Amino acid sequence: MFEFLQKVWLPLLIILLAFLYGHFTKNFDYWKKKGVFYFEPVFLFGNIKDRILFRKAFHQFWLDTYRSMKGHKFVGFFEGRKQTLVVLDPEVINHVCIRDFSHFVDRPTLELKYPLHQRQPLIAQLWNSSIHCIKGSCST
Repeated sequence: MFEFLQKVWLPLLIILLAFLYGHFTKNFDYWKKKGVFYFEPVFLFGNIKDRILFRKAFHQFWLDTYRSMKGHKFVGFFEGRKQTLVVLDPEVINHVCIRDFSHFVDRPTLELKYPLHQRQPLIAQLWNSSIHCIKGSCST
C-alpha cells in the first residue's frame, strides 16, 4: 500500500504543487515586460503580504507603500496575482480620472459603511445649529 502511495500520489502531488506555483507566479513579470518600475512580488501575496498577515494597519500599509514609491510617476503593484497600477503624479491622475476616464473602467473604490447620503439629515441639522452660533458671533 505504501509503495502505491509513493509511486502514484507523491508524483501527482509534486505535479499539482508545481502547477499551482506556476499559476500563482505566471504574471509576476507583467510590469517588467511593460517597462514599469515595480516591487518584486511574493508568492501568494504579491506586494500586500504585510497587509494580509495584519502586520500593518490599512492606512499605515498604504502610507509606507506610498513613501517607498516616491520619485516615480506610477508604479506597478501586485495584489496577490492581480496586477495594479498605482498612479502618483497629479498630472497623470488628472489624465486618468478626467480626460481618459472612459479608458480606465475598473478602478477600485472604497465603499463607506454609512454612505454620505444617509448622513445628510444629521449633517444638515449640525450645520443649521452651528450657523446660528456663527451668525450671532459675527453680527455687530
